Amino acid sequence: MWNFCALLIAWVVTAAAQTPPEPAKDDAPARVVVWFDRGPPAEPARLKAERSIGGEALHVSGAQLAFPPQPWNRRDAEALGRVAGVLRDGQQKWQEFEVELGIARDLDLAIEQVGVLRDASDRDALILALMWQGASVNLAFRPEDFPTSNEAAAFRLDLPGLAANQPLLDALALDPSRTFTKGELPEADSFRIMQELTAALKAMPRATLVTGTLPEGASLMVDGVATTPVDGAVELVPGHHYVHLLVNGVIAGRSEIDAYPGASVDLPFLVSDRERGESERVIESGVTTGLPEDVQNAIAQISGQYPSAEVYLGAVTGDGRVVVLPFSGGARIEEKRPVTFTFGAEIGGSLISSPSFYYARPEGRTQGENINTPAATGALDLELGIYNFAVLAGAEIYITPLEELVYGTGEPDATSADNYYTVVHTKITGGLGAYLLRPTRERRPTMLVGANYGWFSPGHLGGGGRVTFGIPMDKRNHFKLTVHGWYGQPISGYPADEPLFAGGIRLGFQSSI
Repeated sequence: MWNFCALLIAWVVTAAAQTPPEPAKDDAPARVVVWFDRGPPAEPARLKAERSIGGEALHVSGAQLAFPPQPWNRRDAEALGRVAGVLRDGQQKWQEFEVELGIARDLDLAIEQVGVLRDASDRDALILALMWQGASVNLAFRPEDFPTSNEAAAFRLDLPGLAANQPLLDALALDPSRTFTKGELPEADSFRIMQELTAALKAMPRATLVTGTLPEGASLMVDGVATTPVDGAVELVPGHHYVHLLVNGVIAGRSEIDAYPGASVDLPFLVSDRERGESERVIESGVTTGLPEDVQNAIAQISGQYPSAEVYLGAVTGDGRVVVLPFSGGARIEEKRPVTFTFGAEIGGSLISSPSFYYARPEGRTQGENINTPAATGALDLELGIYNFAVLAGAEIYITPLEELVYGTGEPDATSADNYYTVVHTKITGGLGAYLLRPTRERRPTMLVGANYGWFSPGHLGGGGRVTFGIPMDKRNHFKLTVHGWYGQPISGYPADEPLFAGGIRLGFQSSI
């Protein structure tokens, strides 16, 4: 009967753990301002910021940088579900011979992946697993061996005058007000140990969690239960604890704390007051470069909660001046750059059409008729961008394996017999273009429309154009696709009325410098 009840409980825990991630809110803001002042700015500063960015915004105080949002996600659900699954497997083989240590180790690996407890239900699910793990440890080691065994060290917590069964101790620490019963444990001796641990914990001094001043509107959650700090501190029973804040219904600032008798531990901050103050001075100077890495990561986590919103960084100077700067949307923050420089390399295929191919192989052909031939193409190009305009330069090579163009030697006394023929041709161009989407060192697509003029060897001058699309690989590098065309007329010394057209598609890569 007990095994049936335990399996039923494990099934319920597994189902509960599959709760989906926190849903996105329908009233997501169009703009978010992250302020570097510790407290929220005064109403005049908020209104001035909103006027400068063009509309209403959600305002996030600098204190929240210390506890960036880390919402419940699928990985969290899978971690709790894995604990329930491992527990269920252990319960099914509980009666087998010498399986206790394996069950304890499997549960240890599963419990280690749990990083947050949302509520009492999550806490109780973890307590159930810890009780079975503690019972497994109790059966796996003889009482006289447990305090000194190397194998038992992973499940032992040495406290003053006590070598504690840590899973059972942690179960007690997660819910110190709970009265455990013998029927909740799979074997009787573990209940005796829990009673001894309960008495020992009552005699020990509590640990202190120093919270300091929490962000406005934030609730402190300790082991899945809302807890109110008294004078900036919370008492903890010795053991392992899960702490986070709940800010506007979203989990933030997750941490796990090992509390020891009489010890004091500070609530971990992702961003310290010193780093926040340094960043505030940077923003006040009118730039967004040089922010500490922790600050960049915290802003990225905050902005990640509002993927469709424009995100800004704000500060109020000592003389009351309001500074609001746009956030780039990534972990690295940079100033907008009016000038960009990119280098690209591509390969592709083209079609070349010209009567000039006649001379290499005149048999069966009529002089002056267009001859079409495929070509393999490679290109190197440079783009110097100034805002949305670009100065272009490029060098291209064409290989026409089926046709050749005639090249003169350039010698004064040369005759047609001195000419030579080749399947390799070059094109050198320069031009101007316009960016419909600029390469701004942000992870986003680019698009360029350009026109050029240049020389196609051996004897054509003309102009053409290209459209280049860039698909971001990271902030500096793009995969690019270019559609191009070019038309030229013969230069002096080459047969007149024999124009040349070349057009095709190239694929390659482009990097911003």
